[in-house]
Amino acid sequence: MSEPRFRVPVEDDYATAVGRAAYIFAYLEWQVVWCAEKLQPGFLANLGIKTAGQIGIEFEQLTLAVADDALKLAMHPLAQEFRSLVRERNSLLHGKPGTVSGSGQQRLFRNGVPWHITDLDSAADRFAACSIALSSIFHGQLQTRTP
Repeated sequence: MSEPRFRVPVEDDYATAVGRAAYIFAYLEWQVVWCAEKLQPGFLANLGIKTAGQIGIEFEQLTLAVADDALKLAMHPLAQEFRSLVRERNSLLHGKPGTVSGSGQQRLFRNGVPWHITDLDSAADRFAACSIALSSIFHGQLQTRTP
């Protein structure tokens, strides 16, 4: 259980799983930003205070504009996946805290359904898989690409 100073009754392993999912998403988001920078130099300088959703829309547009068909085929589905993952991350980080009926466990809820640790770990796995795929492209095909 969390330390008394926080006065929020959440289990440490649950808080760790929430934090892990949030961190892995942030890592994914920056992988998207760096790929976008390779596709459009200056993207990073114009990042400002864009939301992940805005970044996702712009990244998807950039992938559609890629002339190399193989690179477009590799990146566009990942851009679409990122946009989907943004919605999943939002449902987690904008979740509503509450008590699970029956168990009394404190959880974040999305649309009335609690996020359990297995759900958090599954989301983190999806975030990581997308990030790994983009990293492979970034360090491979995008390194040899000229804008």
